[in-house]
Amino acid sequence: MSKVVAMKLEGNEEIKLNVTPAQVIDLAAKRDEKIQIQVAALDNLCVLKALVAGYEFEMKALAETVSPEKLAEVTPLTAEEQINEDLRRLNTLVEALEYIVCEKVGFSLAKALEILKVYGGEEMASVIEYLENSDYPTFKAMIEVVK
Repeated sequence: MSKVVAMKLEGNEEIKLNVTPAQVIDLAAKRDEKIQIQVAALDNLCVLKALVAGYEFEMKALAETVSPEKLAEVTPLTAEEQINEDLRRLNTLVEALEYIVCEKVGFSLAKALEILKVYGGEEMASVIEYLENSDYPTFKAMIEVVK
């Protein structure tokens, strides 16, 4: 347990304090800044959703040109099943980003992505890693939009 020590000043001794004024924080400006970050993130989420829709269109067109034998070398799934699985993963990522940005005003998509890398689970982390390391133009664009 600590003791409180009080000192008595004799007479009219002058007390000199080395005090600097506190920094004034403009709370309205901070709030506006957070709102602007959220607006930008929500706008970029619309772009991500459009990129996912474009990916679906591209993959469906590509699936028509790939033989089932060629596809079997890459995946045990049919083209439609693989596309649906990819879309599930991409849409889950976009929905998770949207949830974080809407719940935490002032969080950018980049910050939300970092949170998902750590706390989003194994599949989420592997999807993010795949997107970050992919040379596929749509995935590169998605990562650029997020960052």
